[in-house]
Amino acid sequence: MRKSEGEVLVGADVTDAGTTFKYEVRKQKGATFAVYAGAEIKSAGGKVIYKKGDLVKDGLVTGDDGSVSLDNLFLGTYTVKETGAPKNFILNGESKDITLSLANLSGEVVLGSVTIKNNRQKAKVTVVKQDDTTKNPLPGGIYGLYAGADIKSVDGKVAVKKDTFIEKVTTGTDGSVVFKSDLPLNNSYYVKEMQAPKNYYRNQKDTFPFTFSYTD
Repeated sequence: MRKSEGEVLVGADVTDAGTTFKYEVRKQKGATFAVYAGAEIKSAGGKVIYKKGDLVKDGLVTGDDGSVSLDNLFLGTYTVKETGAPKNFILNGESKDITLSLANLSGEVVLGSVTIKNNRQKAKVTVVKQDDTTKNPLPGGIYGLYAGADIKSVDGKVAVKKDTFIEKVTTGTDGSVVFKSDLPLNNSYYVKEMQAPKNYYRNQKDTFPFTFSYTD
């Protein structure tokens, strides 16, 4: 049996100081696996069924429970490799070995199972503050990050409402700063200036919207 797991958004902690998104590892459907002979596989009579590295089965896809099974295998060692990640996750190309053998003296075959975890795609938001005329970097600008629309959890519930404050940051000596929030993708956000650098006026008119979408 092969299993696929990955983190999904399950909620958020919203306070006056900011918003922290909460993720949970859950089983994922749609992961594709291939199985290879991890060593030479022989029948009970000694006949070589697979040489090491031979493809045993490909195109195995996990279902709603995040698992997929391959039955009627000969005893021996097999290599399970993920060939396609679940939707919205990163393909790690990870491989794991699994060995099928007889359980002690009972004669029963030990069932083997491997679990492969897929990483979420993540986003990075950077603010760069410059003088409009000289283009020189400006430290000390304070910016806020907000939800551009309702953000829903994997269960379809609204975890963060539109316009909720997420995080504020201050530009450094090079005029730039990176938000640290672990933002869920396939959602929209916007940034606005909360406080201008010393000797400058705050930009109260403009907001800077953007949307993060999953990639292949």
